[in-house]
Amino acid sequence: MKRIALVVAFISCALYNAAAQSDQKLSLGVGVLSHAYLKQFVENFTIVDYWFPGEHDHGTYRYQDRFMHSVPLTASLHYECTVGKHFGFGMCFTYDYMRMHHDTEIWTENGTTTRYDGEICTQWEISNETGSIYRHTFNLMPEVTIYWFKKRHVALYSQVAAGIRFNVEKETIDYSNRETTSLQEKHFTCHISVAGVEVGGRSWRGYAALGYGAQGISQIGVKHTFQGINKGEKDED
Repeated sequence: MKRIALVVAFISCALYNAAAQSDQKLSLGVGVLSHAYLKQFVENFTIVDYWFPGEHDHGTYRYQDRFMHSVPLTASLHYECTVGKHFGFGMCFTYDYMRMHHDTEIWTENGTTTRYDGEICTQWEISNETGSIYRHTFNLMPEVTIYWFKKRHVALYSQVAAGIRFNVEKETIDYSNRETTSLQEKHFTCHISVAGVEVGGRSWRGYAALGYGAQGISQIGVKHTFQGINKGEKDED
């Protein structure tokens, strides 16, 4: 417990010192076609999910098709602390919401039958279920920004982020009160913005970026800059 307290105190002091000497930025934006959306689109057309029977499933197989019914937008919130003129580090939080329709075919073993040639075959009872799948995807990623052109009212940059993705999923069945237990998964996630631009004043700027990963292929948003605690007003070249 003491070690955890010391680590927390150390990080707090480091962040306070960084805040005292550096500018900080809060950014709110929206991206289009994140990796999670693109992956699901591909699976919709190429993959059918299936489940082999478990120990207590009585020989039941399930085959499921999924069809996307949500807008491929990703919300993102960024915190950045500048280091000198050309670097920044911080954290990024993103959120995806997906709603999918599913069509599930269920094959249940229903005894055996003897064919005309004497071979014994399994009989199958086939039924269908339809419903919806609701998936919430959260990404938490440390982030590094490199400014390779920076003036008073415009800046060009590249950005790299990597961290953890959490999926929370719920499946419902139409015409019944049945729903599955929520699924929670953790995965590695990342994003790279190859080219980004900021345009505006000292405190408020709009931004746009192109890249690939958890934040979307393209992003737009707004940034607000807070001056360091001990830092006076200054103009950039």
